[in-house]
Amino acid sequence: MIDTSGSYGSPGPCSTRGLGLTRSRRRYGERISVGVLFACAAISVVTTIGIVASLVPATIEFFGDVSPGDFLTGTKWAPLFLPPRFGSGIMKQYSPARLTKPLRRKPGSERGANEFEEI
Repeated sequence: MIDTSGSYGSPGPCSTRGLGLTRSRRRYGERISVGVLFACAAISVVTTIGIVASLVPATIEFFGDVSPGDFLTGTKWAPLFLPPRFGSGIMKQYSPARLTKPLRRKPGSERGANEFEEI
């Protein structure tokens, strides 16, 4: 005999009828979790907006000196500040004041006296 009542036999192991598993209201812990996740999302959005807002003035100043076309397609790189300051790089490697031989303090000299001899 074919059952036409819309039910497919007795409730099986996966049936939720009679177990009271309806979604009538959220639990207290779930509301807290949703609130914490919303707060984290809001903080990340506000942080991103703050970062972008802090970069806008420098970007406007930069593109006042360099056109966007030159920035995207140009091949010449040069500092835009005057006078150019190079705190590191090749000058530190080829400085005439650099040490070329190992030194040691002269025997009998005090620390800080700047008395050295080559080893």
